[in-house]
Amino acid sequence: MVNGTATLVIDLGNSSTKCKVLFGKDSQTGKYRERKFELSNVFAPIAQGYEVSADYNDSTSTILSVDTELNGRPIKGHFCNGDLQLKEKPLSTIKPSASDKKYNLESTVLSYRLAFLFAHKMIMNMQRVTDYSQLDITWNVVTLLPPGDLETGKEPLTSIIRGVDKVDSVYPAVTLNIKIDKVVVLPECFCAYTGTMYDSGRVFRKGYERYAKETVLIIDIGAGTSDMLIVDNNQLVQNSKKTINQGGNNVLQLVRRKLMLSGINIKKEAVQNGIISGVVKDGAKEVSIIDIVNEAKKEVAQVLVSEVQDFFELTGITAQSIGYLLLCGGGSMRDSEVAEIIPLSDAVAEFFRALSPNTQLIDLPKHTVTRETSEGVFERIEEQISPRDLNLIGAGVLAEMI
Repeated sequence: MVNGTATLVIDLGNSSTKCKVLFGKDSQTGKYRERKFELSNVFAPIAQGYEVSADYNDSTSTILSVDTELNGRPIKGHFCNGDLQLKEKPLSTIKPSASDKKYNLESTVLSYRLAFLFAHKMIMNMQRVTDYSQLDITWNVVTLLPPGDLETGKEPLTSIIRGVDKVDSVYPAVTLNIKIDKVVVLPECFCAYTGTMYDSGRVFRKGYERYAKETVLIIDIGAGTSDMLIVDNNQLVQNSKKTINQGGNNVLQLVRRKLMLSGINIKKEAVQNGIISGVVKDGAKEVSIIDIVNEAKKEVAQVLVSEVQDFFELTGITAQSIGYLLLCGGGSMRDSEVAEIIPLSDAVAEFFRALSPNTQLIDLPKHTVTRETSEGVFERIEEQISPRDLNLIGAGVLAEMI
């Protein structure tokens, strides 16, 4: 029997749910042993008694049985996720919406249950056991909210998590009793800052301790929204929290609209691929859209920075008081291998420097991680941290203090 207390970190995004499990400590490094995993946050109702074909497996497809409610709304029935949902139930979906709060979404209720199921799988993998019945785990749960939602959303989100006392899975067939000790809700941008500044054990990353005495503006660019806050002398500035309704999806919408105005009316998926590749097909003809993509990114960046400036004026913050800018989130990434296509983060930095020319960008750090080779050997390697992972990494660092 494997028993003990584990920490589950859950970052609910608009495009996926990113998670980390901390359980036990490595005898050589003294650091917490961890496993990261990422889950689809799209679900669909599916008929009870549905027979899963051999085309699927329970590492990439799941069916949950749920009987609960959210704000008086019943959530009852069987819900599929992963490859099964994508291929069998692509239309009648339950998924996050940038227009509603995480603590009001049915997908949140389902995602937390799915996260607990896969978290047990991660511990089984760590401990090299094969049966769920061999686990007796008490959980501390750390989850994240946009900084502007923390005050109103902390209590309802905590209530949703504490409401998970059992996970009923139809596929794989298992019922898990969930024991929760502590629940902590953290602001997303501050976690990204923490993940940039600190390594596991809350030890400053080499060369990053100097930012602890500076004023840093963090902008977390997501798919549908972007969050911001300011850290001054390593402390969160309470009146600096803001959520802005601009993100990567706005780039997609603008590019699609510009293409339609030029006479090219194609599916959204083709436009998404074009933003990455720099080309779309107009019938059999290949058309470069590099200039259109860059123009759209600059327009979205300009609106985003304009809203930041408006917020500064309302709160008495001056742009030139910002020494450093930290840009993170999936929307900030270089999403194309085409050198001529600019990352949205570059456009944001350019427009912000028009307000404060001497503000500098913080380069994202590297870290050492354990990777399993195809031969089953674990190796420690150094790699660049993805801006998508900073919130999860920072939340994991803060979780060690629970």
